[in-house]
Amino acid sequence: MSDPLRTGLAATVGAAVAEMTTLPIDISKVRLQTQQKAGGAAKYTNMFQGMWAIAREEGPVALWKGLEPALLRQMAYTSMSFVIYGPIRDFFAGSGTPKEEIPFYKRVLAGGTAGSISIVMMNPTDVIKTRMQAFSGSASIPQLVRDVYVVEGLPGFWRGWSPNVARCFVGNAAEIGCYDGFKNWLLSSKVMQDGPLAHFAASAGAGIVSAIFSTPVDVVKTRLMNQSGTSLQGLPKYKGVVDAFLNIPKNEGFGAFYLGFYPLAMRKIVWTVVYFMAYERALLAVSGTYST
Repeated sequence: MSDPLRTGLAATVGAAVAEMTTLPIDISKVRLQTQQKAGGAAKYTNMFQGMWAIAREEGPVALWKGLEPALLRQMAYTSMSFVIYGPIRDFFAGSGTPKEEIPFYKRVLAGGTAGSISIVMMNPTDVIKTRMQAFSGSASIPQLVRDVYVVEGLPGFWRGWSPNVARCFVGNAAEIGCYDGFKNWLLSSKVMQDGPLAHFAASAGAGIVSAIFSTPVDVVKTRLMNQSGTSLQGLPKYKGVVDAFLNIPKNEGFGAFYLGFYPLAMRKIVWTVVYFMAYERALLAVSGTYST
């Protein structure tokens, strides 16, 4: 098995484990970001209350709503990102540069570039996943695909692609690039040896950085994706990324960019830790070594 295949397989396993573990947090985050306030009162007030309300009103299974497109998106997107990250990082570093000497900023830039390229291909699954999660009614994937296609045609599946690319650039720069940089620093400075403890520390740091910088873009992406198709439920119609970035703070205050921040931060940190721990173990199993 070639190195790209091993990397892709390990990334697929890690993404599946992390996604199934953290999807209920993502459901709560989406509802917090897209809810309308009736008479000034918000139905969902925080992550845990949101998860409890969804489970009580719609059944516990609703916390895993959108699992199929979420798994498809994460497994394909994450494996592609990790397969192309190494070559992109080495290209930015220049030929002959030892991996341990690659500057931190080049690792971050490579992570963002890999994520941006990968998400363009997988944007349709993100649109369907977001719409499935946002509404309390039941809807199948084929039904949602028809809704989007009938109203907007193929371009509807790429609604929100530009903030999604921006979000994935920021997210992957933080998650892949920072994880790689943090892990390299921990090992090269001999603070820790390569193993689960180093993987946990590096991934937790990467998750925190990712949550802080990607939340505003995630809010815009969620709003734009959620309004594709027919079932808008009164949500404001944004013309595009710039319009959303201008009108969200104008109508709701700057704090609206951090709606759902705590569930997003929780999910980012937990997802990143679970992912990299599972990824490193899977990579060790298929290749006999941890990531380099």
